[in-house]
Amino acid sequence: MIVTRRAWLVAMAIVLTAMSPAFAQQQFNWQQAKGSQLRVMLNKHPWQGAIEPHLKEFEALTGVKLVTEVYPEDQFRAKVLVELTSGASSIDVFMSMPAQEGLKYMRAGWLQPVDEFLKNPALTAPDYNWNDFLEKTRDAMVIEGKIVGVPIQVENASLMYRKDVFQKYNVKVPTTLEELEAAAKALNGKAMTDDGQPGYGIVARGKRAAATSTFAAYLHAMGSTWLGPNREPMFNNEDGVKALDLLAGQGGHVHRFQRALPRHRGPAEVQGDRQGRLRAVPARAQGTVRLDGGSVGTRHAQNQPEPEGGVALHAVGDREGTGARRPEREGRAGRA
Repeated sequence: MIVTRRAWLVAMAIVLTAMSPAFAQQQFNWQQAKGSQLRVMLNKHPWQGAIEPHLKEFEALTGVKLVTEVYPEDQFRAKVLVELTSGASSIDVFMSMPAQEGLKYMRAGWLQPVDEFLKNPALTAPDYNWNDFLEKTRDAMVIEGKIVGVPIQVENASLMYRKDVFQKYNVKVPTTLEELEAAAKALNGKAMTDDGQPGYGIVARGKRAAATSTFAAYLHAMGSTWLGPNREPMFNNEDGVKALDLLAGQGGHVHRFQRALPRHRGPAEVQGDRQGRLRAVPARAQGTVRLDGGSVGTRHAQNQPEPEGGVALHAVGDREGTGARRPEREGRAGRA
């Protein structure tokens, strides 16, 4: 959650009121900005869906009116960028992924560091402890030595699957990328509904900004990472190219993962898939395996009649490398 200077109270209060309104009211003047109005831009997202019911609690606690706008991810990112670039934006609070756009936004002067706000007892409630956040989530919100906002969500890449389908066709839940490809091939086109309708072997995001999350998982699974110790690009090394080929099925680098899993084992329109549209796929029983963020894992399990919805660790490459073995979605700590 990225904030402008006059909106720091909003970011802090939203987090605290979501935990406990009574907790948030202890020995702090929450009414100091009463009568003001703030514009909040949100990406349509699991966190947004969870926090919106609490916004009225925030307004009651602070006396601040929130004008909230929610947009699908591509539209959200484009709108925020256009408005900030114009220099005349009225946005006070917006969701962001610092690992993706943080440096650009910081150097453009679009982000307000909150280090001094955290130290100011008139602006930060005494019960608010920045160190309550995990160290890595705090680090994700630091750009060029400055804290730029509140971490609101952390995710890891997960493998969600239909237990009943895997059991029916006697297929092992994959733990490596080789096994993932084999499972996708074995299950693609198999009957997955009571009336025998066929389904896809695998589904994943593949549209614009949303595709970076899928690529990041493959990147780390292949043993690579975004940047090296000296911030030199690492995603264009041999393992990074393999990850890109796995995602897109393009490029001249020939290897055993050259045929992209989502494109060849999932919906033909996968290039247009994004998180919001994919949410309905397992519920319609059209996908056997879904690669996505951990935040949707619980909903995947809930969408399937117990005990059909399964969630497992993301598949890894065939060897250890420079990146994390169990790939994490970089920057999600600072994402909206």
